[in-house]
Amino acid sequence: MISNILSICFLMVLLYVTILYKSTAACALMLLLLLCMILGLGKFLYAVFCLKFRFPTVLAETFQKNTCPFTILVKNTGFFPVSGLSMDVCLLDAQKNLVQSSVLHFCVPGKKTTPVSGTVTSKLYGKFQIEGKNLRLHSSFSFLNFHLPGKFRYQVFFYPTAIPLDVRIKETTRYFAAESQGFEEILPGGALLPSNEIREFLPGDKMRQIHWKLSARTGNILVRDLGRPEGFPVLVFLQLQALPPKDSARQFSRFLEFAVSLSFSLFEARCHHFVIWFDEKNQRLVRYPVRTEEELTLCIYALLHETLYEGKKDLYDFYTEEYPGDTYCTRLLLCTDLTLSFDTQSPCPFTNNMTIPV
Repeated sequence: MISNILSICFLMVLLYVTILYKSTAACALMLLLLLCMILGLGKFLYAVFCLKFRFPTVLAETFQKNTCPFTILVKNTGFFPVSGLSMDVCLLDAQKNLVQSSVLHFCVPGKKTTPVSGTVTSKLYGKFQIEGKNLRLHSSFSFLNFHLPGKFRYQVFFYPTAIPLDVRIKETTRYFAAESQGFEEILPGGALLPSNEIREFLPGDKMRQIHWKLSARTGNILVRDLGRPEGFPVLVFLQLQALPPKDSARQFSRFLEFAVSLSFSLFEARCHHFVIWFDEKNQRLVRYPVRTEEELTLCIYALLHETLYEGKKDLYDFYTEEYPGDTYCTRLLLCTDLTLSFDTQSPCPFTNNMTIPV
């Protein structure tokens, strides 16, 4: 709009100079610019009636990549090609703050549906929105530009890449075995430390545990002891507290990188652990076991979909209330302000080269 106003002002000044000085060259230049304006207006009317845009609406996700591609379909029902089209493509964080922007330039041939491809590249991780707006048609020599109807916005997830951390596993942690009751109800499919013992039936035993042959021979109901549940000695709590708007996207990206790296390093050290945070949407505590690479991927997926909350939550108290019988060796608390706490110790700044004893 501003460029159009400036162009009209320039044309009026040129007209004034032409009349004042009776300049043939200025008159010819004015006529040329006037012709460009008329052609640009005709090009705009042609584009309004002949161009149809179909914008992306699907949810895109990228695994271990920094680039998200998108495609706009442009259908030109007229015979003439249209050039000089552009659109602003913006990347917004979860709080809808602008992270970066770029301009996509494209043209379409006549009588054809053309896919126009673009990419958004980000060095940050987390949940973002890609927004396409300000669809414009530029006249020849960019003397005028006209806005066309059409915009899009959809979510995209950039998954963080784990970096190795110096995790030191203590002997008590490595050979820890859980003792909580109701393990199968809390965590279905949990692994068990093997046991070959045969014992009498106790309340809470499953029917599949009964040793029918020995029970029939002795006259007592005997069961196979399935063993003790394999423990989760480390609890990794994540404090998903909202950050100040200034540089929040960059800091939260670092938080996600540290959280994933911490869980990945524990997994690489063969230390089973829970990743725990407060689900603001459902107002409850959630925990994800990490024993395999698939479980780690599922945990990252769920974490990226979470919403930050205002103020700190007492995650330790919430966990004790919900799982009063659980046992563990070490509790870690990682906050969005990039501090790490060990059990009840004071928080310290989290860095890539720090040693983490668990």
